[in-house]
Amino acid sequence: KKCCVPGCIESRGQRDRLPKPIEELFEWLERIKPHNYVQLSREQIYNRFYVCDQHFTPNCFLPGSRKGLM
Repeated sequence: KKCCVPGCIESRGQRDRLPKPIEELFEWLERIKPHNYVQLSREQIYNRFYVCDQHFTPNCFLPGSRKGLM
C-alpha cells in the first residue's frame, strides 16, 4: 500500500484509506491531488488510495480506536 500523496516516499508506518462519505472524499482529493484519480470511480479511489500517517498530526487520531483517524 503506497501513500497516494504526491512526492511522499514513506515506506513504513500506518496507512489509512481515504474517507468513504462522498463530501469528505472529494475534500481530501482536492487537498491531496493524487496522480491519475480523475478517471477512476469513487469505489476504485477508495480501494486503491491510502495516506500514510506522516501527513497527520497526533491530534488527528482517536486513542484506542481501531480506525484511528477522527
